[in-house]
Amino acid sequence: MSDDRDPGRRREEAPRVDADAARGGEIILRTRRRRAIFLGGFAAFVLFVVIAGAVMAG
Repeated sequence: MSDDRDPGRRREEAPRVDADAARGGEIILRTRRRRAIFLGGFAAFVLFVVIAGAVMAG
């Protein structure tokens, strides 16, 4: 059996990417429908955190 943690084995180097190229993207909320979905999801998350905090507090 081979051991993946063999000290004599070198890891392959990952390709170098500058910070600007590594950015994931932008949130584009151009339509009213996309804004409503985003804000609804955000509001649901905030409501979940508030309810979870109240339940955990007692």
